[in-house]
This record gives sequence, C-alpha cells and structure tokens, in this order.
Amino acid sequence: MKDRILISVRNLRKYFPRGKALVHAVEDVSFNIRKGETLGLVGESGCGKSTVARLILRLINPDGGNIIFDGIDITNISEKALKPFRRRMQIVFQDPVSSLNPQMTVGTIIKEQFAIHNMGSKQEREKWVEELLERVGIDPNFKDAYPHEFSGGQQQRICIARAIALKSEFIVCDEPLSALDVSVQAQIIKLLEELQRELGLTYLFISHDLAVVKHLSNSIAVMYLGKVVEYAEKEELFGNPLHPYTITLLSSVPSLKGKEADVELKGEPPNPINPPEGCPFNPRCPSKVDICEREIPTLEEVSKGHFVACHIVSDRR
Repeated sequence: MKDRILISVRNLRKYFPRGKALVHAVEDVSFNIRKGETLGLVGESGCGKSTVARLILRLINPDGGNIIFDGIDITNISEKALKPFRRRMQIVFQDPVSSLNPQMTVGTIIKEQFAIHNMGSKQEREKWVEELLERVGIDPNFKDAYPHEFSGGQQQRICIARAIALKSEFIVCDEPLSALDVSVQAQIIKLLEELQRELGLTYLFISHDLAVVKHLSNSIAVMYLGKVVEYAEKEELFGNPLHPYTITLLSSVPSLKGKEADVELKGEPPNPINPPEGCPFNPRCPSKVDICEREIPTLEEVSKGHFVACHIVSDRR
C-alpha cells in the first residue's frame, strides 16, 4: 500500500554509563520510514546514527521511547517474541571483513540463518545459497571459499546476500560503502537499488557521503549530538535546508552548495557526557540568539512534512 509506514520511531532515548556519568547517545529521536523507501540518516561521527540503527533492530535496548515495526510495538517484547521480527529486519555493516566469520565458508555463513529459523531441508538450503550468491553477483561455485579469498567489494556483496537471505523487508545499511574503493561503491549502490526495486526492500541508509544519500534516499533525517535536528523529503531538505547545522553540512560538499555556500562549520561537537544547556548546536551556531542557550528546541513541522528543531526557524514562521 502506498505510503504505508513500516518503521515508526517515537521519542527514542539511549544512555550509556561512563564511570559516574552518562553518555547521552540518543535523545528523543522520532521519524517514520515508508515501506519500499529509503531514509537517509546523516550527521557527524559520534552523533548517534549507528546507535539509532541498533536500537531499531533491538540489538541494544532503548531507555525510552517506542519502536513500531509494521504497526506492532517491539520496544519491550521478549527475545522469543522478537524472533519472527529478526527474519524481517537485517543489517549490512560498515566493515565486511570484521562482520564475516573468517573460520566459516561463505556458504556456511549464509546457511547459518536458515538453520536458526528452521527453514528448508539440507538440499534446499544449498540451493538457496547458490541462488543468493548469484543474485548479488558472486559465482556460486565459490560458496566453499572463505571470506579472506574475496575482495572488499565481493565481501560486501556476501554481506548483502546474508541480509536478504530470509526475505527480509527492512535492511539497515550502516556506512556500507565507506570501506570500499570509489569504483566498487558505485557497483554496490547499483546492487542496493536493484534489490530494493525488485524485492520491495525498505532501507535505513547511514552515511557520511551526502551525495550518495541524496542519490539513494527518499527522505533525510539530520542528527546532531543524539538528536534529529531536521527531517524532510529529499527534495525539500536539499532544496530548502533550514537548520543552521544542515546548511553547514551541505556547504561542506561542493556539488551540494546552495545559497548558503559561504557558511562554515567551526569547532568540535560538545561532549555527549556534558551536553550544553539549551540547543545542543548553540556553541557552534553562527545564528544563535539568547533563547538558544536556555531552552532545548523541539522538532516542529514548519511546513508540510518538513520538521526542524530550531528556535530561529520557529520564530520566522
């Protein structure tokens, strides 16, 4: 169904203890991902992107908020109740080398999931492995080879085969291109697009490469210090960025520069153990006013489908 929401995240929070302090990794994050579409999640290193991904997949448990998968709240359900959802959502990690067991053949790596979920006979599993490898561009005759015998791009193709093996609907792509050469990146992008088109996959695509995010995504969420500061459809966000942080991010990419091309992002992000009072971006914001140092802005819909957490933008309405 058109515009059906597959993933809905509401007020998600996660804190990690560090000594006697808490790292504010994710703070009050909310967004939706429509079935068959891609949400791009962008922001500087350490802003909480990967933590959000792992929370959605229930690889780690949230400290607050809700994760709704296809209309069902999976936030606090048991591991036993979660098992059917494990089949429906998977992840492709940043580094294919470390995410593939070096002591297992690629065929065994993929077959392992079928055994966990009691799917098929031995012969069927062998057939499925060959079909999956062929689907992602790997010669099935190499199913008994080990991960180190493949190139980085081939290893990532194997990781993608593993991710779609259980006919998953939702796949997190956590910086899946950053460890690959540029020429190989283009091949993996093409493969991800083909699989989404043919299998109806829904992606959460995390990346530092804004040009790739613009190419692949339908909508974009921009994170800063654990919070979503702007969230909109791709054309709206890239054509009309409103949050000062989003504007500076786009200004850092020559091909994406717009009317605010001269804006430069200065300084380092604040320490998430001791976040600043008020807006988390205020120590680096070139446009801040007094209220920015006192009050945390909420994510508000400033135009249809365009959400921004910024006092300055809200005052202009």
